[in-house]
Amino acid sequence: MTTDIQLAPNSLLEVAALVAAARRNPKSQVEEFGGNAHCAEISPDGVHIQNEHVDHVQGDFTVDQAAAVLSDFWNYCMAVIPQRAQEARDAFMAEHGHDPVPELA
Repeated sequence: MTTDIQLAPNSLLEVAALVAAARRNPKSQVEEFGGNAHCAEISPDGVHIQNEHVDHVQGDFTVDQAAAVLSDFWNYCMAVIPQRAQEARDAFMAEHGHDPVPELA
């Protein structure tokens, strides 16, 4: 699930916000997020990830599973690139007015 996010905390926060919104609002619409090789459809019904180059590389996850993976990956980013991750988090909060990380718990 995190292969296209790589160590890019900005992308991680964008996806975290989409997953948090899907968890929070059972009537939210499908949101899409694309990376270098994967695309994801995120909705209250779950997260579908598809490799855009290899058809059989895909997966379906609940929003709770996606939130848990993203939370773990955020913790990893904070351990290996703490300054860059915190700067991305500060910028995200300044732009969007909220912090999606606590909503992953």
